[in-house]
Amino acid sequence: MIQASDVTGAILAGGRGTRAGGVDKGLLDVAGEPAVVRVARALQAQVGRIIVSANRNHAAYKALGFIAVPDARPGFEGPLAGIAAVALASDSPWLLTVPVDCIDVPAALRATLGAAAADGVDVCVAHDGERRQPLFALYRRECAARAAAHANDAVWRFQDLQRCRQVTFPAGTLFANRNTVDRAPC
Repeated sequence: MIQASDVTGAILAGGRGTRAGGVDKGLLDVAGEPAVVRVARALQAQVGRIIVSANRNHAAYKALGFIAVPDARPGFEGPLAGIAAVALASDSPWLLTVPVDCIDVPAALRATLGAAAADGVDVCVAHDGERRQPLFALYRRECAARAAAHANDAVWRFQDLQRCRQVTFPAGTLFANRNTVDRAPC
């Protein structure tokens, strides 16, 4: 079993925020607090440490008490660049990724994914019963660090190149985002 102390939580907040009018989604208000704070609270008991992947507003994240790391190269390359940046800033053997715009992080995300991380598996990724949720994943840190070489690829394609295991979550588990009113899966 993978313990919380062996895992760094990576909150992926490094995007352009195009669907949110160009604003930093990590700093958007959710019920009176920044989204990053809400996501971090959901992750806190599941991980030993939290690092935010952010390509702007580092002072704002620092003021909220977070370590924020940018992608290695400028230009908002995508989630894989953020995953690699957090992996390089982490000293934990595992990295648990969640997107900042999905504010309903499952309480048993690490435990459920971690239970499947055996037999040399490099990445365990959530599946909601209908489709893969590629940004909700548990990576061996070495695997996550390799993501930089695939920064312009889709996350699921990178995962498929690794020793990857999909883990189906119980019906009703939310992987909802703030991009749609109907709380569509991420």
